[in-house]
Amino acid sequence: MTICTDARGARRIHLDDFRRYAGRGPAIAVVEHPSAMKLIAVGMTPAGCPVAWLEPGIDTVRHFVAALRDAFGAELVAHTVRELGLTPRPGEALSSALVQRAVTMTETARVALDGVDFLAGLLGGAHPAIGGTTQRLQ
Repeated sequence: MTICTDARGARRIHLDDFRRYAGRGPAIAVVEHPSAMKLIAVGMTPAGCPVAWLEPGIDTVRHFVAALRDAFGAELVAHTVRELGLTPRPGEALSSALVQRAVTMTETARVALDGVDFLAGLLGGAHPAIGGTTQRLQ
């Protein structure tokens, strides 16, 4: 697992680790100790009860949103956070399905905006409304 430190010295988990652990069980959680921080997959008993040692003050959602921001930037992630209701939930595990949905949504938004940027670049010199000439693209 990749742990990095941000400018304020806070430890962060890499987005790829959230993706990998999301594939190991129905939910994941962050566990912190003075010398280490790690992700764990949360399992289920045959009766459907979650099994994991969760710490009450650790907010897995906050760590996940930080990893998304590191990978995609604050503006794209703000939309994902709002749409999926990724609000702080200290002491609770994060659904693996929600991790996958958030990553897919943010990746899709980035690809769409990259396409818009590309098209705007193509049209920049060809469309009068964008301030270019009236020459048509072939």
